Amino acid sequence: ATVAEAVLEMRRGRAGSVLIPVHGGTIRESRHGFGIFTERDYLRLLGSAGRSGQSLDARTVPISSVMTAASAVRYVTPDKPAYECLEVLAQEDIRHLPVMQPPLPPPSEAGKAAPASPTDSPRLIAVLSMRDLLSRFLRSGPG
Repeated sequence: ATVAEAVLEMRRGRAGSVLIPVHGGTIRESRHGFGIFTERDYLRLLGSAGRSGQSLDARTVPISSVMTAASAVRYVTPDKPAYECLEVLAQEDIRHLPVMQPPLPPPSEAGKAAPASPTDSPRLIAVLSMRDLLSRFLRSGPG
């Protein structure tokens, strides 16, 4: 995919980021491995092109050249309190945080290890943004 396709997808979803599957063609097929492309990545790309005086055609820039790789994506589990999620976002200087369901313990017969399966990896269930958290805190506010 290209940067232009990712930006269009973000606009369609009114989102500040889009997940980029690393296995298969869709996020459903790649629920265990994905990179992330954000508005900040796009702004960095535009700024870099502007500083160097190069023209930029986002339809020709591969998303893989500017996204955050799957190995560097930070995530939390669904039981993480909101304030701890906010701390992760602030400490890592990021604005989007995938929420991953931990793997289920494999069923096993007495004393036998169960074979590995796709459920042995965390599974994506949502993406939390700084905007989500701040709007929640600001809406609830102090009494």
